[in-house]
Amino acid sequence: MHPGPAPLLSSVPCLSSSRREGRRNRSSAPAGIRSDPAATGRILGISTALIKPCSLHHSSNLAEAAVLLQEQFLLIRWSQLSIFQLREALCFSTMSGTAGNTKFLLWLLLLSTTSLSSSCFGSELDIKCLKTLKQSVIDPNGILESSWNFNTTTKGFICQFTGVECWSPNDSRVHALNLSGLGLEGQFPRGLEYCTGLFGLDLSNNKFSGPIPWNIAQQVAYLTSLDLSYNSFSGEIPVDICRDLNLLNIQHNQLSGQIPRDFDELLRLASLNVADNQLSGLIPSSLSKFPASSFSGNQGLCGPPLDDCGKTNDSSLVSYIVNDMIKDDFVVVGAAAGFVVGFVVAFYFPHVFVFARRLHPYVYRIC
Repeated sequence: MHPGPAPLLSSVPCLSSSRREGRRNRSSAPAGIRSDPAATGRILGISTALIKPCSLHHSSNLAEAAVLLQEQFLLIRWSQLSIFQLREALCFSTMSGTAGNTKFLLWLLLLSTTSLSSSCFGSELDIKCLKTLKQSVIDPNGILESSWNFNTTTKGFICQFTGVECWSPNDSRVHALNLSGLGLEGQFPRGLEYCTGLFGLDLSNNKFSGPIPWNIAQQVAYLTSLDLSYNSFSGEIPVDICRDLNLLNIQHNQLSGQIPRDFDELLRLASLNVADNQLSGLIPSSLSKFPASSFSGNQGLCGPPLDDCGKTNDSSLVSYIVNDMIKDDFVVVGAAAGFVVGFVVAFYFPHVFVFARRLHPYVYRIC
């Protein structure tokens, strides 16, 4: 039985003084953010409740906490900040960090979620997200039908729904959906693009089928945790998958094809499990750091941490390579094979052609 999912939102630890010492050089808000916020990127929208484990007495501590939170929480577009009623905002010194190999500057605003109205733009989108999701899936056990009741105007009511986790109990901003083990059926749920604050999605231990959407990265662009394990998803793994993923679990499905080379760009990926599928081909080199158990049960996979592709005698791998060649260019493969066979016969068995030439007149006379 698949173990229960790990919590999607972990507590924020305080950072040691040694780490704070290493980042003393900070300046005021960068001109790029002041003059052209859209070009600078996105900033964090975080409730003060999320940093309670850390001290509020030292701005350097909070600045360091912001760097850590950047790895965990959704980035909100600058253009969307106008929808929030900011009851209090604390401005901290600018930090520098890395995104891949590119340095970037963040300007952190700590938002008080108690000032968010249930009628604000974000909340309406989140409600639309859940309504669309509910309508798009089959719920044989009636769990969503009984729990997800939209006939209320109580502030933050969607935060009481089964499997819905919000930034705070009263703000109606969904940050995670944990629908594991609810017996849901159908294809990949629709409407997730309206949950603009979503960073955790767990659909494990259900009966979903069909492909994983090719544009999943556009639907849930800032997802950091994705668990689709123990379903019946089929088809290939999307090439363009969420780039900010820390956790990806697609174990025990019916996925086929190769692991996309784009997985090399998942720089934050700390936990991966693609076991028990029908995957084939070479494992991307950047994934060799994960244990062999993360790839087990895929007869066609090879390369570290599994056996080298050149040493494996697995017939399914050979079959995959041949089938892939035939699928991509059947005519070229056939012509090449015919040329090779003809060359070998002509070189090693020239008497066959001599015999055929001598036999030709007799065959001609008979005909």
